[in-house]
Amino acid sequence: RTAGEVRFFFSRHEGNLGETGSVAWMFDPVGVVELDPAGKSEDALMEQALIDGVEDIEYDDELTVIYTQPARLAGVRDELRAAGMKVSDAYLGMRAKNKLELQGAALTAALAFLEALEEHEDVQRVFSNLDFSRVPAEAFA
Repeated sequence: RTAGEVRFFFSRHEGNLGETGSVAWMFDPVGVVELDPAGKSEDALMEQALIDGVEDIEYDDELTVIYTQPARLAGVRDELRAAGMKVSDAYLGMRAKNKLELQGAALTAALAFLEALEEHEDVQRVFSNLDFSRVPAEAFA
């Protein structure tokens, strides 16, 4: 049932659902730890988060994302908690090797598709290669 509904989302948004693994080459498997920076500066947070297995850190005032080696996810999560950090989520995910930046109508269509997909009750996580770093906040409204 879910596969048919997801296929419908793709067709409704002028896309096609590829074969299993058809875009896997575009992503790397990673562990993802999301945490609340709790007012810490980027430098202070990075210093505390430099743990064996951490591959990258994306700092933001509201949510910091730490990428780990998949096998080290639980260990990194536990070490961050032991260091007093507020871990909000930790999961295995996929990270795009190359990001794509969209603008205008293409961006609007992609955001509508991703929103519809994420709202589906059977969809747990959505991974994308879209770069949202320069997208104005009003585009998400």
